[in-house]
Amino acid sequence: MSFTPPSEVDLLVEDIAARLRNELGDGLLGLYLYGSTVTGGVHPEASDVDLLAVLADDADDGTFAKLQRLHMSLERDHPAWRDRIEVQYVSREALRSFREGTSRIAAISPGDPLGWKHAGADWTQNWYDVQENGLAILGPVPSCFIPPISREEFVRGVVAYMEEVGRRAQSPPRHRGAEAYDVLTACRALYTALTGEQASKEEAASWAAKRLPLSAGTIEIAVRYRQEYAQSHLPCDAETAAELRTFVQAAGRDVMGAAQRGAPTG
Repeated sequence: MSFTPPSEVDLLVEDIAARLRNELGDGLLGLYLYGSTVTGGVHPEASDVDLLAVLADDADDGTFAKLQRLHMSLERDHPAWRDRIEVQYVSREALRSFREGTSRIAAISPGDPLGWKHAGADWTQNWYDVQENGLAILGPVPSCFIPPISREEFVRGVVAYMEEVGRRAQSPPRHRGAEAYDVLTACRALYTALTGEQASKEEAASWAAKRLPLSAGTIEIAVRYRQEYAQSHLPCDAETAAELRTFVQAAGRDVMGAAQRGAPTG
């Protein structure tokens, strides 16, 4: 890969890798950096660090307790990255069989503490991103653990996730960063549904603003909210939330329409 992560991300990831090796030992088979820190579009005040940690076996309660302590120490030692570290702790068997059913994984994500989740085919987007762009911090190349995922399968996963985002648009307004995230996710989903390609949030927002000039102002609000309020949890006023959610719902309809027509898949 020609892309070099920003130095602050580099140092953070190296520290995470060292702590995981110390805590998990041979139970850690691989660690992979993916998302915007690898593909581009990093915003220093808003972007998350996305990691997949591959474990020899499913995490048990003892492993979970170790990971809880690890993430508490990371927040203490890296306050600038508080609530911006996303890691999925997945066994190699869970990755191998993700299409066949769900597996319990440990995961931490912005807005959510470390907890248990169930991952199956609904995580196709994540595993495809790791497969295509993942940077091995520890262990072999991602394809040693993730079975091949086609572009078409990835697009289907994006469309399915957009349905979930659309459902969130029916709930009470959330903070500005969360509302902005859904708008930019909708931009990315629309880009993927129509082109079959991946794009960063910033790239997809710029593309969508040009394609949908009447919505350019709404997209601009979302980009600004993500940059300025991603970590503040400042409530979004009802009028702006309604504007952002109207866009999400409209984009969702366009995504579903493209899927039904059979959009390009590369």
